Amino acid sequence: MFNLSAEPKVKLREERIRHNNYRMKRLILLIIPICLAEFSFSQTDYRKGFVITNARDTLFGLVDYREGVKSYRSCNYKSSKLKI
Repeated sequence: MFNLSAEPKVKLREERIRHNNYRMKRLILLIIPICLAEFSFSQTDYRKGFVITNARDTLFGLVDYREGVKSYRSCNYKSSKLKI
């Protein structure tokens, strides 16, 4: 009458596993270039300098040197024991 063997179920399961592996490989290959691009644009150039706060306090240390409009609005600062 009917063939109730487990063979079609096993083949279907193996096919699903292969498909999931293929999807994971594609996802990883998509994520790697995105991460590399992010790291390449996040380079810093810290130089000796100082920051004057709104309270007119002077903070000496290392300031991330940038060019362009972004540098006028904010800055990245690392404290250090250096005096200029």
